[in-house]
Amino acid sequence: MEKINAKKYGDNFGILELKGPYMSRTSVHILRALRTSINEDLSPELYAYLDGVHLGHDSQRPSEFENIANGLIKLKHESNEKALKLNMLACSRCGTARGYIKEKNIEQYHESKDAIPSFIFCNLNKIIDKFELNNLIVSPNSILIQNVQADESKKKDLTTLQLINAPPPLIVLITHSPYGTEWTFGGISFAIACANHSIPTKVIFIEDGVYIISGTHNIREEDGIFNIQEIIEATYDMEFIEYYVHKPSLDARMNHFNDSLEGIKLISNENLSQLLFNSSENQNLFHKRIIFF
Repeated sequence: MEKINAKKYGDNFGILELKGPYMSRTSVHILRALRTSINEDLSPELYAYLDGVHLGHDSQRPSEFENIANGLIKLKHESNEKALKLNMLACSRCGTARGYIKEKNIEQYHESKDAIPSFIFCNLNKIIDKFELNNLIVSPNSILIQNVQADESKKKDLTTLQLINAPPPLIVLITHSPYGTEWTFGGISFAIACANHSIPTKVIFIEDGVYIISGTHNIREEDGIFNIQEIIEATYDMEFIEYYVHKPSLDARMNHFNDSLEGIKLISNENLSQLLFNSSENQNLFHKRIIFF
């Protein structure tokens, strides 16, 4: 946390959680990290997406696990005592799908009767607003690439100042097959939302994520799911999003590239390394965010 302050990020520390509280023990480490941010006088923020919305479920009673809901309530009191504010924002689409929101029409910020106090459901865009800022945001499924070449002595330069204040770029790595779980749809939805907020966003299909380019997907109306290929094709012309597929992952699965998906670029391991670690295009940005779905 001391390095966070030394790098002069914003005054908030955010964590994005994608998994539920008890099948995964990442939730325990999230409580620890949020408490550390309070101790360092950084306002803690929790962003709940996909199954992460279950962190706020009321009446949790685990028999052999730390109670995550009670832990969040305690952190809320601790932050208030230090004149900080613990924000807990959860995706309303994910909350509706999981039964937290029963009303058809809700306010912009909604508190569910099935969630702990101050666990707020909102449109995903309200969470993405936080990703526009230079605050440090991590996730159990993330990497943070810091730009050690950022020179604070040049901050007075207008162009440099604009780069420093620009939204940190985002790379989303899709690692799951497209329809067996919510990971792929959730990851692409998150990436598109970021691009709509003018956040430079790259989506990389890697490992089992490469099945997205297998053949032509035909989804029946009764399946009740979106055609991922059609979503990608509909967003080719967006200014702030780019799509890539990892060729070594493709070759390992003896898969073939669908030539009709013209907006997705094939990349090698070397290309992947350049996308992840090359900061020449954003020389003065402090960091970039990488999230695995």
